[in-house]
Order: sequence, then C-alpha cells, then structure tokens
Amino acid sequence: MTYEAVLFDMDGTLVDSIPAWHKTFNDVLEYTGGDKVGYETFCQDILGQSTEEDVSRFFPNLSPGELVELYDEFFPNNIGSVTLFPETDEVLEYLSRKNKLKVIVTNTPRELMHLTLETVGLTGRFDGVFGGDDVAVGKPEPDLIHHACKAVRVKESDSVMVGDTKADIGAGGAAGCTTVGIGVDGDHRIESLGELMGLLEGL
Repeated sequence: MTYEAVLFDMDGTLVDSIPAWHKTFNDVLEYTGGDKVGYETFCQDILGQSTEEDVSRFFPNLSPGELVELYDEFFPNNIGSVTLFPETDEVLEYLSRKNKLKVIVTNTPRELMHLTLETVGLTGRFDGVFGGDDVAVGKPEPDLIHHACKAVRVKESDSVMVGDTKADIGAGGAAGCTTVGIGVDGDHRIESLGELMGLLEGL
C-alpha cells in the first residue's frame, strides 16, 4: 500500500505516561470512594479505554464530563513522571523526511494531551492532534479516527494507525486504516516504536 499519514496513539506509544495515568486513575478512585487498582491490572485491563468506559466500569456516579474534570485536576500532579520514548524523535523525523502527515489520536482529554506534549517537547511536531473529548465516543469506536482524517484531509485507507492497546487497533481497523500494534496484534505487529520505520519502508 501507499500511505499518506501515520496516526499515533500518544500514551504508551510515543510517551511513557502510563505510571502517571495509573497514579491519576487511583487518585480519582480514592477521591470518589472507590478501590484502587494495581499497576498490572491497569495496564492490561484499563489503559487505552475511553472515558465513557471508565465511567461505566469504575465511576457510575459521574458523567464523562465530570470525570474529565477530575482527570484535569489530578493528572498535572503526576506529570513530572512523563517521559518521551527514546525512539520517538527519530520516528517523527523519519516521517517528516518522507513528507508524511503525523497525527495524534488519543483518548486522553484535549487539555491533558496538550500538557503532555508540552512537557515532553512535542508541541508543534504534528499536523493534527486530537483528544478524547473531540468526539462523543472515543476509541475503540472509530469516531476519533474519522474525525482526525477529515480534519487533516486524508483518507482512512491511506492512513496507518499505530498504538499499543486493543482499543487503538480496534478503532483503526473499524475506520479502515492499516493497523500497527506495538506489543499487540494488528495488521502488523512490532515490539517497539523503533521498528516502525523498517515496517513502513515495506508498505
């Protein structure tokens, strides 16, 4: 295939923010009277799901909007642990040399997405950045992918979706993108972000 754009999940794909989100999730659980979850459970069963799923499974007394407000309040307290994955700069520079569009599609609320990008020095490095509150329902539904592709004027069939969770792969596949899973199965599977460049050379 020929591709025109690469759509990236953010957390766990481009930036190592999982410990920060685990702490934030537990902070909100504690604040609302819920039981904290372990790191392994968070990574395997919660990470990457939409805010709507968070509400349905863990915060039944909150609306999605109210939960986003709590994330907005608690996440900045944990932002100091967020770091850039070593391969991220090289991959973004590679795509720039190839004149490919670089887009972020994350379930993270928009305000926290921008805070994360600023913290790790990625502000201004993308052709489009889209957060979970840009659409009514986030990944694994395809709405966010469709929204992003329309905004940057690229067809889903000409796009590659890269992510580290089943929600990323499910959303990309449902939207009609070629999917690349980092540590998870998609149309293609890699084990680290740095392997993406070699894979894209063969597409």
